[in-house]
Amino acid sequence: AEETAPEETAAAAATARVLTAAAARAPPHNLDVVEGVGRYSESIRGHVHTVGSEREGEYLAPFMRGPGSAAAGAAGEQLTGPALKLVVERAAPHRIVGVHAFGEDACELIHFGTTLVQGGKDLSDITAVCFAAVTYHELFKLAARDAIGTLQCDAWRRIYTRLLQMGDGDASLSSDEVQRGLERMGADAETVDDILQSLFSKKNRGAVDIEQFVKRASRMRSPMQLDLMAAGDANASTDADAEVYNRLN
Repeated sequence: AEETAPEETAAAAATARVLTAAAARAPPHNLDVVEGVGRYSESIRGHVHTVGSEREGEYLAPFMRGPGSAAAGAAGEQLTGPALKLVVERAAPHRIVGVHAFGEDACELIHFGTTLVQGGKDLSDITAVCFAAVTYHELFKLAARDAIGTLQCDAWRRIYTRLLQMGDGDASLSSDEVQRGLERMGADAETVDDILQSLFSKKNRGAVDIEQFVKRASRMRSPMQLDLMAAGDANASTDADAEVYNRLN
C-alpha cells in the first residue's frame, strides 16, 4: 500500500510474501495476476473507527481504481487510508500468490495471509470462510470480492469484443446486435433476456459502448452467467469459477 499511516493509529505494515503484482508478473514468476483491495473503512470494525474522522462515510462509497485497470472509469472514491490487498492469479481457480496489509493489526492479519499463500489457497477458500465479527479479518473477504469484480469486468470485456466482431461494424452495440450475438454464442433465452434487461432499459435504449456494457453487465453476479463468461474466453474454467461465485453469493 502506498498510503501513509494515519496519526491517530499505531499502523503497522507487513507482507506475507514478497510478491507484489509487479513482482508476480516479472521473471522468474511470470504470472498473470489481478489485485483485490479491501479498505479498512469498508469493514464494519473500520466503519466504527472512522466515525468522527475525515474518512467517515467511506463505508458506503466504493473506491475508484486507477487508469488502465479493469474497473477504470467506474464511479467511486479514490482509495484512501489503510487497506489489505490480495494478489491473485487471473486463471481459475485464482490462486493467491501475495498478501499485503497496511494498517492497524496488520501484524496479526498477515499471519492468516501467510497461511493462504503457503497453502496454495484460492479465492473460493476465502469466500467459504465466515469471518468472526467484528474483526478486521473481514478485509480478506472484501479484497476477494474486489478481485472477483475485476475478473468479472475482464470477462465481460472479452464478451463485448466477441459481440462487436459479430455486430454491424461500428464501435457500439445495439440491443438487436447483443441479442443476435448472444444467441450465436449459445446463450439460452433466459440468459439473453436477463442480460438485455441489465444492459437496456426504457431510459437507456441506445447503443452501448464497452464501458457502459461492462458497468451494467457486471451488476449481474449470478452463477447462471458463468457458461457465457467462459464462452468469452476459451481458457476459462467454468467449474472453478462456479465454486467461487456460488460461495460468494
